[in-house]
Amino acid sequence: MEVESKITKKSRWDSISFLQKLFLTWVYPLFWKGWRTESLSYEPLSRCSKDDEALVVVQQLERNWDIELRKRKPKFWWALLKTFGLQFIIPVTIFGIGECVVRIGQPLLLGFVIDYFSGANYMSYQHACMAAGGIVVCSALYITLHHPCLMRNLQVGMRLRNACTTLMYQKSLKLSQSSLAKTTVGQIINIMSNDVNRFDEFAISMTCVIVGPIQAVLVIYITWTYLGNSTAVGLGLFVLYIPFQLIMGKLFSRCR
Repeated sequence: MEVESKITKKSRWDSISFLQKLFLTWVYPLFWKGWRTESLSYEPLSRCSKDDEALVVVQQLERNWDIELRKRKPKFWWALLKTFGLQFIIPVTIFGIGECVVRIGQPLLLGFVIDYFSGANYMSYQHACMAAGGIVVCSALYITLHHPCLMRNLQVGMRLRNACTTLMYQKSLKLSQSSLAKTTVGQIINIMSNDVNRFDEFAISMTCVIVGPIQAVLVIYITWTYLGNSTAVGLGLFVLYIPFQLIMGKLFSRCR
């Protein structure tokens, strides 16, 4: 807290432009200064965004959790969904465009180039050049979309983690002596320092869970158009992999 109180500069994230956020150029001066100096102090650092402050996110979560407590069967995950659910719309949309349009478009464009060199009559030289250029554009566009999407997911995951950690801290201050006898300080510290990190992993995995089925349907349809019934072999292996992954996940959780 002593170091944080010395960081008085306002958040740069709240004042930079959209392109600076997209290409992450706003951190370059900090990297350059850190490279030119032997040690980097807290003076050039700025505070975090107002939307990322623990006080702000925990107030939003507390408000929705109080509403949930009035119900007969309150569910904490529903309060989390109300608080942070809409913040996943942008990264899920960007991730969906990158995976379902850009990523799938690359092999299709590559197929057009291969058809040209294979002597296909319908593919002209101009069309082959356009397809080759499209492959390059798709590669650059995918990187441009993927990095901001990943950062946004990690940002929302951090808000989830900070809000839940702050709630647990406030709850620990209100525990009675009988409740404290049922747990240890080590367990509380372990939950607040280790277990809440699963929110960061969840923020990244959730976009894949939503976009994955859509991408799978598109890939199966396109593959079926090109290969026909042979697609069923790869699809069968893909389906068998799902229960295998679930079993391995349960085994790892038990070992943990």
